[in-house]
Formats: sequence, C-alpha cells, structure tokens
Amino acid sequence: MGNTALIQIPTNANLDQLSIKFIVCKISRHTQKHRGFDDFRAFHTLLTMPKNSLKRRDFAARQTGDRRATNRADSIDHQQANPSCATNFGASNSKPSFKLSIQALAIVEAVHRHIEVFACAGSGKTTVLCHRVMHLLSLGVSLASIMIVSFSNTAASEIRVRLSHLVQQPRLDDPGFTADCDASSGGTGANRESDSAVSFTKRSVATCHAFANRLVRVSRSHLKKDQPKLVLLKPADVPLFMARSIQRARAQLKAKRSLSKIERNKLRAVLASWLSPAAASDDASPTTPSMPSPKIKLNTIAALFDFATASDQSFEQVVSNPRFSQFDQTSAISALTLVRAQYRKLKTERNRIDYADMVTLATAAVTNVHAQGGKAVGKALQITHLIVDEYQDSSAAQVQFIAGLAQTVPDLNVLVLGDEHQSIYQFAGSFHTPLSQLLPDVAVMPLDRSYRLRQTVADAAVAILRADSCKSVRQAVAGVSAGTTAQREITRINGRRGGTKPVLVISASLSTQLVAAVADIQARLAQDVKPREMAVLAPTKAVLREIESELLCKGIAVARRGLPADLTNVMHTLRLVWFVERAAAGHTLPTVAELKAALTGVKAADELWLAALKSLRKVVNPTLEGRYMRCSSIYLVLRGGVRADDKRRDDVRRWIPVCRFHADARSMRDAVRQMDGAGGVITSTIHQAKGGEWEHVFIVGVADGQMPNYLARNDERTLIEGRNLLHVAITRPRETARLYFAPVNHARSHQRFAKLSRYLDRPEVLSRFDLEHR
Repeated sequence: MGNTALIQIPTNANLDQLSIKFIVCKISRHTQKHRGFDDFRAFHTLLTMPKNSLKRRDFAARQTGDRRATNRADSIDHQQANPSCATNFGASNSKPSFKLSIQALAIVEAVHRHIEVFACAGSGKTTVLCHRVMHLLSLGVSLASIMIVSFSNTAASEIRVRLSHLVQQPRLDDPGFTADCDASSGGTGANRESDSAVSFTKRSVATCHAFANRLVRVSRSHLKKDQPKLVLLKPADVPLFMARSIQRARAQLKAKRSLSKIERNKLRAVLASWLSPAAASDDASPTTPSMPSPKIKLNTIAALFDFATASDQSFEQVVSNPRFSQFDQTSAISALTLVRAQYRKLKTERNRIDYADMVTLATAAVTNVHAQGGKAVGKALQITHLIVDEYQDSSAAQVQFIAGLAQTVPDLNVLVLGDEHQSIYQFAGSFHTPLSQLLPDVAVMPLDRSYRLRQTVADAAVAILRADSCKSVRQAVAGVSAGTTAQREITRINGRRGGTKPVLVISASLSTQLVAAVADIQARLAQDVKPREMAVLAPTKAVLREIESELLCKGIAVARRGLPADLTNVMHTLRLVWFVERAAAGHTLPTVAELKAALTGVKAADELWLAALKSLRKVVNPTLEGRYMRCSSIYLVLRGGVRADDKRRDDVRRWIPVCRFHADARSMRDAVRQMDGAGGVITSTIHQAKGGEWEHVFIVGVADGQMPNYLARNDERTLIEGRNLLHVAITRPRETARLYFAPVNHARSHQRFAKLSRYLDRPEVLSRFDLEHR
C-alpha cells in the first residue's frame, strides 16, 4: 500500500459512532507508522466531532488552534488545568476521560523529532507533559527510554507525583518504576496486583544537574573504569579551595616573566586583598556592612566563576553585571583568570567537581568525537525521548548540553516546554535561547489558552509584552542584529471568560500606598476570602518587608513564601527579651544551662552561650522594640551569625514593627500565636512566586527604579528580564490583580523613584487597567 491508505466511504453512508470508531482503529496502525500521522489525527478529530460542531464551527480554525472558535465551559477548563480531576491512565491505554484542547492534543501526539512548545501562563503545561509521557508509554516506549528534566527539585517532585497519579497499571519489570509495597498485603512488589501504588523515580524525572551528573558517571565508567569517583564539593569547602587557588596564583606570578615587575606586583596586591587568615578557616571574622568578611569575598568569587560558566560569558562581560561590579578593573579581571586556572587544576588533583562542573563535564562527554566517546555514552543511557520542562530557565551551559545530547545520541527525540516571557533568572546565567537556533527542523507549537487567567488580566499582560517588545520584533523582522534578544511576535492569550480589569492604585507617598494595600486586603478578608487565597508580591525583599510590617501591625498574619512555616525564631527571641525584662525587674539572669533549656534546638559552642549571657546584661533599652532588636542579634549569633542565614534573619526581624503595639514580651507572644492560628496572607518576592497561583494578587513596588531595577540602566537583556518579572507577577491571579505605585526615596542609591514603571506608563497599557488615586 506504500505510504498512502485509501478508504472509500459512500457519501450517503449513515455511520454511527461505533462504525466510525471501527474505521479509525483499522487505519490507526498503518498511519502511525508513516509521516501521515498528523493527517490521521485530523481525520480522527473530524470524524469524532459532534454534528452540531460540524455545522457551526470551522474545522480549519480548530486545526490551527484558534480558541475563539472552540470556547468551552469553565468546568472543562478546570478539568484540563487539574489532571487529578480526571480518571487515571493505564500504561496500556492513555486515553483521557476528558478531551484535551486541539493544541494540547497535537503536542501529546506529535511525531516530530524536535519540538519546542511555547506555553503561556496557566496553560496546563505540566498536564500536557504528563499526557505526552503516558502517550509514549501507550505506544510501547519503555519508561527507561524517557528522561524528563526540570530545573528545580520542587518542579521535578511535582511532575513525579502527577505522573504517578496517572499510572493505573504499572509495569513492574520496567526499571523506571518502583512499587510501594504494603506490609499488610502479604506480598512484594513483584506479585502485587496491577493497581498497586506506583511512583516515578529520580531516574526518570530529575533536575538538569542531577541528570548531567549521572551522565558524567556513566561516561567515566564506560571509558576508564579505573578512574576514581568524582566527589561534589561541599559548600563549606568552596572557600578553602578558593583560598588555596589564590595562594597558588600568587606563587605562579613569581615565575611569570612575561609580565613586567610592576604588573606582577599589582596582581599580587589584588590577590592579597582577597586573602586573610580567616579566609582559610571555618571561623567567620567580624564584619561590618561596608567590609564583608574574607569568606564572603571568596564565596563571591566562586559565584562569579559559576555565573561565567553557566552563562558562557567572559569575565569582561560578567563584571558588567551589578552583582559582580566590585571586580570591574583590568587588574582584577587578570587576577580572576589566574585564580580560575588554579581552581580548575586543584579540583582535578583532588577529584572534586562543583555545581557548574556537572553540566560542562556532561557536555564534554556527549560531544566527544572519539570512537568510544559521545555515541557510546548515548548508547549506555538508552534514552530515546528527552522532555525538558521550564526550558526558558536553562542557562547557556544547559542549553549546550541539551543540544549536544540531541546531536550526538542517534534517534533522540527532544521536546522542550516553556514560556520565554517568564525568563527571570538572568542573575543566575539563564536567558531564553530558542531551540530552533540550536537544532535543525524544530517544530514550534503553541499553547495559548490559559486556564488560570481571566481574559481581562490576560489582555493586560499581553499589552505589557507588546508595548515593550515592538523594537525587538522590528529588529528581528528586519534582520538587524536581533541576536538572542529578538522576541517572537506576541500572540494573544486566550483566558477564561469574564472578570474585571486589573487595578492600578496611584498614591502620593509610600505610607499612603501601604495603607491602601492593607485596606484592600482587609476588605477581602471581610468578604470571607481565606488569607491563603491572597498573595502580596514585590520585586525585592526590601519592598516586601515594608508591606509585611504594615500587615503584621494590623494584626494580619503573613506567611513568607520560602521561609519556615513555624514561629520558632520569633518565640526564641521573645524568650530572650523576657529574660531581659525579668532582670530589669530585679530577678537574676539565667545560667548557661537554663538558657540552653529555654532555647530548645539551638546548638552552639559554650563560649557563644557565655557571650550571649554577657550581651543580655547590656540590654537596657526602655522600649520593647529596642529590646527585641538587640535580642534578635544575640539570637542570630547563637544560630551561626547575623549573616549566616538570610531567611532566618528576615524571619526574626520582620516582627520588629509589631513591638510598637505591645508593652512586653508576653503580650506580644500571645498576639503572635493568635495570628499564627488564623493562617496568613502569602507574601513573596516575584522570583519566589514563579509557579504559584492565588485568587487575588497585590503587586507592590511598580515605580521606575524598582521595576525595572535602577541598576538595569539601558542593558537590553536586563530590561527584558524586568519586563518578564512584571509579566510573571500579573499572571499569578485566578481572579483579580491590583498594582500599587507611589514615589519612593531609595536610601541605598540616594535616588527618588518618582515615575511609574516604564512597562506600565504607556497609553496602550494603561487602557487595560482601572486607575484609582488614593
């Protein structure tokens, strides 16, 4: 029959649904073996479409994914966005109990070798990924041949859980599956029934670094079996290795006669400024805000090396980043080059690798042109399908690794899913690079239906993107040095019907802005909205602390996303304040043993406990706020240092403004416990909020200088990242979004941010918002 199947159906034939399914089943086996699979899917869709749909909808529009012609009810939207609402899949039959959208079905059943999916916010990207995996399993693809890569442990864990829920009939002989055995069942995983609990392991779903590390180990065992095992550097060992590398670089300069004596002395002075006895020990030296400890300096150099490796940039490019601007001198750049060479040599001698080395070594392994190199590694992995989630968060090194794997491993199918407009991790070396720039014949497929956003909010989000992307799009069309910053044409996001416009609240001062935001949250609470259904987002922690303090002062509990959920830190600090209050009333301070018993779980050296008691004797502040501030520093020193843990420091100090409304530690303790029992409004930086969704979202800090950050200057990449940050924030709500602007006096830069964000201050954008002046 060749590659063409001809089926003649009389025009007057009256086919019922059973006959149609019979015809489809007959031709499916043939068409799936050839390139006509897409035609088969189109024919199947046409045959199974309800008759009333054939009369009033255009089939061509459905095939091109025009959602305006195929709107469904919100209940179906909810099912597609939440796969747990659907019936489980079986490994032998992956047909869902509800219908996927045309775009989603096309991705799930696509036969292209390389596919890049552009998924808008709330489009059910993870759901499509899971359905794709189940579809491959239903076609007979072994789970061991499928590798799913994500770029965070949290996202990887979520994918494993959702895939495990979809699986109903496990294949226990497949090494990618593990069965959870119940002791009361009287058997092991091998003889359990077909509906036993099944979970996907880290072998099938892992982070990019974990997958790369596994590949490195496979390659080393394949090429040289007698090689010692590589060990990952512990964070505590990084400063020690860095200090030793600087010492070696200084010694190397003595014999480096290619440089003049003046140049050698200058470089030796730079290297000496990075070293001190404290840098080579585990004890952090005393620090001031203007002069960080040597250990912090060494960790900053290590972070600079990681950033340069991840972003594939030279040191000259890296030091232009505000994060590493302290190294923006020619002598410092030359010194960094010497230190990195010694750092790499030292790691090789000690058989150590750092976090960035995992990906670079894996790329070298798969691109090795030796006869026993990349192809042998690919064959050992036995992977035929690579699925990459959150592709827009890939660094340059990770992108090269993915492309190298696709080019080296025969018959490897690559599917990447992401949203280029949610690329917000440039500070970590990530910036979206289209897969079509790296591999040939990449099929680009969209997912532009959002099951989260109301259409009014979706339109505002698209307006922000379009207003800021016109220049890049024109450059890309004209072919004028668009480079990696060229943006695709911004398409419409099809959201849920109804909804109100997002609101932009304009205030005259920061204090009135905070009052307006808190009043809006109180109004939602009065309408019986649960605190956990609301989120306050801000571009930085500094902006977030201001709104958190205002909420806590009003008795509204807050729960910082990413911070510990318990109240241990604040309760321990209040216990120290209570000891101070007792001493002021004439009681004696506790002994070291009593202090240890009061601060359960705090482990510190005996000399630190003695120093804490001495410091408590010196606390004589008349107000609760002053006593709490001093005791918080004492507590943080006991926990390793004021700078040892940023999250713990923020968790302790965000309660300082609450002290103004209480007379003593006991009354504040009771108020804190009461707020904890009531649950809290979610607060988060926008970076931390990525991937989350809430009913109502309040975005604070949209002044130009806050968003984009004042350090962005006119760097195009940084400005695009700032726009993406606002896009991520405004696409978090399921119902309403409220933005707050007020002029801000920025203490650190000595600037006044008096203008609205440039991403919002445009007529075509403001027309999508309701404005309120308060």
